[in-house]
Amino acid sequence: MIVFGQGHQGFLMIEVDENTLKGKIIKCNLGHSFAQYIDKNDKNIYVLEQSEGNRSTDLTKFDKNNLKSYTKISVLPYGGHRTSAWAVACYASVDGMALSKNNALCIGTSIDQSKYDSARSSSLPHNIYLTVTPMNNFTEGSTKVKWLTNYSSKGKAFTGLEITKINDNKFMISWQEFEESQKMTDNDTLSIHKLHYIFVDENGNKIGKEYTASASFSDCKPIVKGNKVVYYASNENMVDFYTIDTNTGKLSKVVYRVAGDNATWNLSKDGTLTISGSGKITVDPEAHFIGPLSSTAGSYVYSGSDNAWKPIKELVNKIVIENGITSIPDKEFTGFSNLTEVTLPNTMKTIGKEALAHCYYLRRVLVPASVTSIGEDAFWSGYYSTFDDSKINYARIYTTKNSYAESWAKKNNVTTKLLGDVNDDGKVNAKDARETLRNYVGTAKLDDYKLFAADVNNDGKVNAKDARKILQYYVGTIKDF
Repeated sequence: MIVFGQGHQGFLMIEVDENTLKGKIIKCNLGHSFAQYIDKNDKNIYVLEQSEGNRSTDLTKFDKNNLKSYTKISVLPYGGHRTSAWAVACYASVDGMALSKNNALCIGTSIDQSKYDSARSSSLPHNIYLTVTPMNNFTEGSTKVKWLTNYSSKGKAFTGLEITKINDNKFMISWQEFEESQKMTDNDTLSIHKLHYIFVDENGNKIGKEYTASASFSDCKPIVKGNKVVYYASNENMVDFYTIDTNTGKLSKVVYRVAGDNATWNLSKDGTLTISGSGKITVDPEAHFIGPLSSTAGSYVYSGSDNAWKPIKELVNKIVIENGITSIPDKEFTGFSNLTEVTLPNTMKTIGKEALAHCYYLRRVLVPASVTSIGEDAFWSGYYSTFDDSKINYARIYTTKNSYAESWAKKNNVTTKLLGDVNDDGKVNAKDARETLRNYVGTAKLDDYKLFAADVNNDGKVNAKDARKILQYYVGTIKDF
């Protein structure tokens, strides 16, 4: 048997003989069937669908031995009516089904359909419904609709909803509310989301309280292993694995901070974002809007900066990219509002377009001689001159003489400073080594700009090692830092 769900276009169910590969159509719904779920037991196959054409959430039971024998019922009627071939808003969603020994349980979100005609003008809230249909009395009259939430706030909606079977008499229902967010914890950008979950029995009765956790909704169908519900969630820079104890309701997680195929990231308490590993940084900097399952709103306005880095953007004042990383993509760190300095490694080759643009307080960027490509407006502050409308670059590039970065900076109106030129005389020599040592032993104090120039070995410290490298560069035993 094959079930085809082509978006809002329709539903087609085909029975296929595995030996001959010949098929025949069992059932179709071309009246805008939006979503389909399928499950089975020993005797029957159950198909749940959202049918805009039928104006209801429909549940169909098929005889496994004779698929042409089936019964369809409406488990949640919708308001409104069809006036043309165009789709009519349902203000409802269909999001999952699970079977117990005795009942078919179907889950979704919906407005109060008796108030359908005022749904848009009143911004009616959505709530979670659970329908319970007895298998031995498969009728609309025997189906019970249970509302699991009771929100009254205008426009309330959900971005995810799942029902997970634990056993024949226990099910977990989990959801995430649209535009509900909170403060990040554990350096986990997914922790800004709030996961809600409850347990119900096979009759839809709640078991215990509602639980919440700083966690994201599942990217996959949760599985049950022993007394644990297990699933994972991800965004562009995180992969989290969650387990929920079905006895206590406690959620635990293991987090992975991902910056590329072979790269990771970490944010320290002092605001330093460190990226380690090898290869390219591949965190997608573009916004990925997650809309509601169903809503009474006609459209949504969302920010283009609403990407995976958003929870930490205001927390970062320094970026350190370690040896092994080779490139930064376009717009990767755009809009880090409190960023002041960036240190790049000797393995860095490419800096993308606007990679560090719109970082107003960015003043110091160490760009090694290994860099051979810098994109347009890579360090642009986001501001224009009031005199000639030229772009203002507050950032200063620290690099070695005759490097690609030096020539690029001259062409793009970006100030440069020689790495190792501690005393600002435009040269790198023994005087700079002496100033570095004096700062190290405490007889002189360098400002932030000079300290940045003195840290030639890029280890975040200014000491005798840096002074030695400056001398080595001066006498010619090394060609760059």
